[in-house]
Amino acid sequence: MGWCGLGADRPQGVDRRHRTQDDAGRGEGEKGQPDRIVHGSNDLGPWTEFIYRNAVGKVKVKATFQVDPNVTWVSTNRKGQKTAEGIHVGSPESALHDAYPRLHCATFGGVFRHCWTGHMSGPKYGRVTSYRIEIGTARVKRITVTAHPAMLFLIY
Repeated sequence: MGWCGLGADRPQGVDRRHRTQDDAGRGEGEKGQPDRIVHGSNDLGPWTEFIYRNAVGKVKVKATFQVDPNVTWVSTNRKGQKTAEGIHVGSPESALHDAYPRLHCATFGGVFRHCWTGHMSGPKYGRVTSYRIEIGTARVKRITVTAHPAMLFLIY
């Protein structure tokens, strides 16, 4: 996903810029400062989250910093944001399986499904793209990209 990519250094201030398209499809523009910055702490230590909202105030993109000075994960529920394979929020799970033959999926307590590409452990541990699937519709509800896959369990 081309917005606020992983590996980008944490900004000195909060003036993170990325190209985006609003939810009404009105073309690209620059998104500067986040609409909200949240700080917190969990078992791994302190974190900072940049939250970007759409025109009606709904949260659409979150960029979280934890562990190192780079973006730890970026998460979206925007339908207009697509992976290189064309997967987006609202895509059916079957489209995920078609796009990614090596896709892994699991159901957690009958509450949600989690599908992912990449390696969650082992010698190839690294960047993972995670798809939260809504049980009732079998469609992608949220897409998260992270360079620290173990941290996915903190956001679900």
